[in-house]
Amino acid sequence: MLIVRHRRATLLGGAAVLVVLALAHRGALLLGAAVVLALLAWFVAERPRTPSMPGFATPRGPALILAGLAHFALIATVLSLGLTEPDRTAWVVLLAATLTPLPFYGYGLWHGTGVTFTSSGVRADRLTGTFFHPWPALAETQPRNDLDGEITVALAGAPEATLTFDKTSGAFVAAALRFYLAHPAERAGIGTPEGYRRLTAGIAVEPDRPLPPPVPRPATREVPVGLAIIAAATLIGLWTNWRLSGHGLIALLPQVMVLPALFGLALILRARATP
Repeated sequence: MLIVRHRRATLLGGAAVLVVLALAHRGALLLGAAVVLALLAWFVAERPRTPSMPGFATPRGPALILAGLAHFALIATVLSLGLTEPDRTAWVVLLAATLTPLPFYGYGLWHGTGVTFTSSGVRADRLTGTFFHPWPALAETQPRNDLDGEITVALAGAPEATLTFDKTSGAFVAAALRFYLAHPAERAGIGTPEGYRRLTAGIAVEPDRPLPPPVPRPATREVPVGLAIIAAATLIGLWTNWRLSGHGLIALLPQVMVLPALFGLALILRARATP
């Protein structure tokens, strides 16, 4: 898709257009754009499919880009409203609140999320950064199934790690991981059509061996971060009702605080063990 191939140009160009609209006091238009982009991101959320490329790198989808643009539109809406708001305190607080989630997924927004298998290991591009797991660092026994869009991998002598990706079946990625762990000689063929054909053929005849029960996932830093965001959003909303009279932009602040609170809740619900 065009916006995926030109991810950074799309983000920078979209942000520039939104800033221009904000400076032109098009708050209502920007708010509508935020809603439309958010709905579009949900509509085109990647449906699972098997990678068709000769190597093994999960394809990147457009949903995260559209969600990011929706977030930018919300920030631009606040910027536009604040230009005519007499009470700058509410404007600054609201602008800071809408900017807060950006650092937590900015890396993934700029680089994309996905999983790439190489002859030397597994590279995971996640929302918070890129992590590399050499093949010797992976445990021999790996999960058989997981959610579409992510798998949990077991590391030798370390906590589990979560790999996130777009538009690919989690069961397929997990099966490919098990195949290359069980057949080290096949890793040299990753990235070639012949290697990919052997991979799909090997997955098709994979034995249905029993697996040990899953180990409970320990809490990660996403949990305290999510709790902190929820607490901050709640305090800002309560402080606004207590200290400021509800007029103009101030009246919107408690309602908008629901957005970062939901983001914090999503972090907690999706918390997984990280290396």
